[in-house]
Amino acid sequence: MVNLSVLKSAKLVFAAGMIILGEISCTAYRNFQIEVLEPALVSIDVSKRIALYDRNIRNAESALRIEKEDTEYLLLREFVNGLDSHRTILEKDTVILLKNNQLIYFKDGKSPQYLSCDTLDFLCRKYKIDYLLSLEMISYKMCGDDINCYWKLCLYQQGINDPIDSVIINKSLLVNTEMPDAMFDDLATAYWEGGYVYAHRIIPTWEKTARRVYRQGRVLALGSIYMETEQVEKAAEIWIRAAEMQNKKSIKANLNLAYLYESTGDYRQAQHYLERAQELTQIINVNHKLMDYIHRYMRILDDRIRKEFILKKQINIDS
Repeated sequence: MVNLSVLKSAKLVFAAGMIILGEISCTAYRNFQIEVLEPALVSIDVSKRIALYDRNIRNAESALRIEKEDTEYLLLREFVNGLDSHRTILEKDTVILLKNNQLIYFKDGKSPQYLSCDTLDFLCRKYKIDYLLSLEMISYKMCGDDINCYWKLCLYQQGINDPIDSVIINKSLLVNTEMPDAMFDDLATAYWEGGYVYAHRIIPTWEKTARRVYRQGRVLALGSIYMETEQVEKAAEIWIRAAEMQNKKSIKANLNLAYLYESTGDYRQAQHYLERAQELTQIINVNHKLMDYIHRYMRILDDRIRKEFILKKQINIDS
């Protein structure tokens, strides 16, 4: 004999599930945020050691001068901390800090020559480093009520005479004449952000991007629920069956499968379902917005496959 209270509860759960599906099916799609590892602009071996070297060259016409040596050291440490914010994610050794003891001033508009081969070789050998990120010159310039901090940076690699990267990074901070003591904190933040910005050039970085999951209709919606509850195999099973048909929902099921396999790192399989979705548009009329998304997604995936080869070299996946 069936327990009536249990049967009643089951009906309520089923009804609630249908209400949820009904609400979800009213929405054509949902944007899911996924994290993508983007290659660095400058390819370096992140398993090797790197140091930040302050050449202690300053602009003679700077609007700001850091008089105390310990204060400047703390600021440089913040620059290193900004650099390390990405390296620690990859579980690599932290950047070490080196400094030239001789202070040199350059007039506005003049830049120092690149490090000599002898100096580079000496520093690399002495501190057992493979890359030297050199602070070629630091300058502070007034711009209205702000001070712009300029760092000219060159990245050197042991055994290569010329820099493998050269860039100027700048950050601005508001001058607060009423609270001068607070300025150090703002300056320290600017230095940290300067290091953080440069880290993006040499270290692969996780960035968020959006992908659509179509869920209009009960079949697509149920797969979406499985995806949200991390039941990937069940979502795939439902969408694969839907993708075998030849209607608009099968196109969207193929797009959902492309996202599913991309999110698991199987880009070739994702590409297969994207191509299948595009093939179906040849025999099924769809609106231009859906076509635009398919074409855009295909370009994104092609780019990801291309970048995967670069990433493998940058983070030594195969080593």
